[in-house]
Amino acid sequence: MSGNSPTATPTPTPTPVLSVTVLNYNYGRYLPGCLDSILGQTFRDFEVIVIDDKSTDDSLEIVKPYLEDPRVRLVTHEENAGYRKSLIEGTEQYSRGEFLMVISADDRVRQNDAFERQLALIRRHPDAAFSFSSYERFDDATGDVLETQHSYEGDQLLDGERFFRDYTTRQFVQVLHSGTMIRRSAYEKSGGYRRDLGICLDFAMWLVLALEGPVAYCDETLYSYRSHALQMSQSFQKVHTNAKECVSAVEVACERARERGLPIHEIRDEAIQYILFAIAIDDAFSGRPTLAISRSLSALLLEPKLTLLSSGLPIVVARLVLGERGYDLARSMARPESKAAPSAVGVQAAGPEVVPRPASPPEARGLGVVLMINSIMMGGAEEHVRRLAVSLRARGAEVTVVVPETREVDQLAQALTDARIPVERLTLALGTEGKGVIPRALGLVGLLRRLRPRVFHLHLIGYTVGRWAVWAARLSGV
Repeated sequence: MSGNSPTATPTPTPTPVLSVTVLNYNYGRYLPGCLDSILGQTFRDFEVIVIDDKSTDDSLEIVKPYLEDPRVRLVTHEENAGYRKSLIEGTEQYSRGEFLMVISADDRVRQNDAFERQLALIRRHPDAAFSFSSYERFDDATGDVLETQHSYEGDQLLDGERFFRDYTTRQFVQVLHSGTMIRRSAYEKSGGYRRDLGICLDFAMWLVLALEGPVAYCDETLYSYRSHALQMSQSFQKVHTNAKECVSAVEVACERARERGLPIHEIRDEAIQYILFAIAIDDAFSGRPTLAISRSLSALLLEPKLTLLSSGLPIVVARLVLGERGYDLARSMARPESKAAPSAVGVQAAGPEVVPRPASPPEARGLGVVLMINSIMMGGAEEHVRRLAVSLRARGAEVTVVVPETREVDQLAQALTDARIPVERLTLALGTEGKGVIPRALGLVGLLRRLRPRVFHLHLIGYTVGRWAVWAARLSGV
């Protein structure tokens, strides 16, 4: 063929249930592991389309033996077309299945029943737009598993609106592009991958798909994501482009939600603040100061007002300036634990780390516990509080969760109510110049005197609210 047209091996028949696009550029050394993990699946009714974007290594020679399997096709480019064009070409031009999937050639399927499990889950919910799972990240050099990412506890069908909020404002929800299974009808209805983006096509895809239906989550580690050293070293231009595309993805999705009368468009500012600083904070706390600075400068250029109002910027600056010990010292001084005995009143600092899946607490039968939360912006606190409350209740504790009268925590309140955890809503934020502290404190005093808990735990409470909440607890005799 002439020009820039791709060359493809013949199309097999009949039409498969699942189409898997494998994107490859100079990943010949990884292709056997990727293709073997796909072709070894217990579910067999799928096709594999390998898109080779003009590789200069031995990728084509490595693929040749796999073409003996009639399910595998190879598409080769005469010129390098880039990630976006290869992705859209494989998904829209060559994929024929009812369900669509993309896997990078350097990643792999971790379990041989991954396709079977995901298909069973998404077929069980015919209105689900897509399905994603837990995954592991492993080091390219050593093969060691660096982390395992669990977004939720147990298999779940998430309302599209809830997923949208979680994904754009909660660090514990992460979707790996490799292995996410998309229903073709939802893909087409959403408009597919955006043609005007070059990096964040998957991030933008999940947002608009969530507007088309529920999202199915499988809490099994089905896929493995390879972490390269190169990924930790990026130019400012790439960082800035990435941030700009993510902001655009949120804006477009929120505008679509507004047009459809969905209230999630109201979280636009919160979502943008989160996506601009979630990774910057991780960089600052993981020994990558250059990247943290680059992301913070990019945020200032893109959204100066939201950046200056964000809680993320002072965290990044403080961590970089003070270092690990200085930051921990400053945080402990700013949010001291109450020493009043015999109560267990304290203020938990809002750190940037992902909140771990909580360990099982000890037997708590007969123990009255009040958990109070004021912010769920950072670190997956919403899911952490829900799990902690359910776990304590399972061990016999009488748990009540106090949340503010803001829409930010509506989903948490509903999740707790669904789990039969009592929820109390109070006005926690103060007016200008600290106005309103007395009535708010007295309201909390009345609540604590009524509940008489033995433990009062403050979670992600700011310094000002924390001070009057601890005072109210002492006054109530907790």
